[in-house]
Amino acid sequence: MTQNFANEHPIMYDDVRKIATFIAEYFPMLSISWFTEDTWSTLAQDDNIKAMEEQTGLQAKVVKKPQFSRKDPVYKMLVMGTDADKLYEATSAINHMDMSYTSGGYTSETCFEVKNTSELTEE
Repeated sequence: MTQNFANEHPIMYDDVRKIATFIAEYFPMLSISWFTEDTWSTLAQDDNIKAMEEQTGLQAKVVKKPQFSRKDPVYKMLVMGTDADKLYEATSAINHMDMSYTSGGYTSETCFEVKNTSELTEE
């Protein structure tokens, strides 16, 4: 398992697809990666991904195109890039998309993390 997501809800399936499609279409210069319960996937092994691998000790799985399944939910997405203006433009648009419980914030000046923001409640 790459990370422990026991205390988090997965990102809504439609939101994951919307974000990945948006970044791939309008901001191909940015890196996008996503975490399921046991896999970290990305579209390219670029400098952003390599730096994150060195920091975390985790290894990203490179895939040709994003494929998402409701059976293997995404808990976190990362949008990364060294062009601060493009990253800000993309992440600002993500936070203004019509998505319930999904938003993101910067974890560093080159990394924007998207998660489900709803609280877990005990039944």
